Amino acid sequence: MTNPLKQYREQIGLSRAELARRSRAAYMTLTTLENGFQLGISGKTAQRLSPVLGVPAEQIIQSYADYRESLAVEPEAA
Repeated sequence: MTNPLKQYREQIGLSRAELARRSRAAYMTLTTLENGFQLGISGKTAQRLSPVLGVPAEQIIQSYADYRESLAVEPEAA
């Protein structure tokens, strides 16, 4: 499964820096989310991203829950 934030961001053609600027979310937060160092997203961050991405905050949060679950069940590559 693809990282949800990266997928949403790329669908609307924004760079990470532009998404951070428009949403007023910290660039480093977006980086840690997209690179998988943080597997959950806060409600506050989802609320900031929602209007820019055109995706309801609840959907962003659920996408991250699904993403985290998919990572937990995927077998490790040999």
